[in-house]
Amino acid sequence: MSHGGPASTLGLCPVCDQDLDREWLLARYARENSERLLAGCPRCQEVVQPVRQTDDRTD
Repeated sequence: MSHGGPASTLGLCPVCDQDLDREWLLARYARENSERLLAGCPRCQEVVQPVRQTDDRTD
């Protein structure tokens, strides 16, 4: 696994832990000097902010 290349997924759904593919990206925006994403989760049918495995889920 190469850590230098782009991630194959956006991250995980914080509701159901589904891997979120890039095709489910709904919006990308800047917030407080960081980039945020919104994606539609096909499993739980929610619009969520994907969580990367290294992110802390308690904002």
